[in-house]
Amino acid sequence: MQSDPGLAAESWRKHINLIRKVEKLYPDDVLVIHYESMIKDLLDTLSQISNLLQLSHLEDKRNSPADVAHEIPKRYEHIHKNVNKMPIVSRIDDWKSNLSAEEIDVIEQIAGEELKSEGYRLLMRNC
Repeated sequence: MQSDPGLAAESWRKHINLIRKVEKLYPDDVLVIHYESMIKDLLDTLSQISNLLQLSHLEDKRNSPADVAHEIPKRYEHIHKNVNKMPIVSRIDDWKSNLSAEEIDVIEQIAGEELKSEGYRLLMRNC
C-alpha cells in the first residue's frame, strides 16, 4: 500500500496498462471491476464474477461480509477499520476531501490518460 500519491499513481498506471494488455490477449477471460461499481452494487459484481468463473451460484454476501480482519497487517489496521462491514456507498468520494489539491494534481499528471481511459473524470486537469 502506497501513501505517496506519486508512487501510488505510477503503480496504478502500470497495473491498468498491464491489465489492458492481458485483456487484449484473453478477452473472454478477464473481468475488470471498478471499485465504485463493486461498492455500489456488490451483488451484481458477484454475479459477474460467478459468470466469468462459470459458477452456478455465489452466496449473496451483502448481509454477511467475510471475516478477514485477521489477515490485515497491524501497521495497516488504522486504515482498514471498516473491512468487516458492508461497503459504505456514501464514502466512495471521500478521497476527494482526504487528498490535497496538490496530491490530486500529482496523481492526474502521472495517471491522467489511464484515468480517462477507465471513465474517470479528472478534477484538476483538462487534458
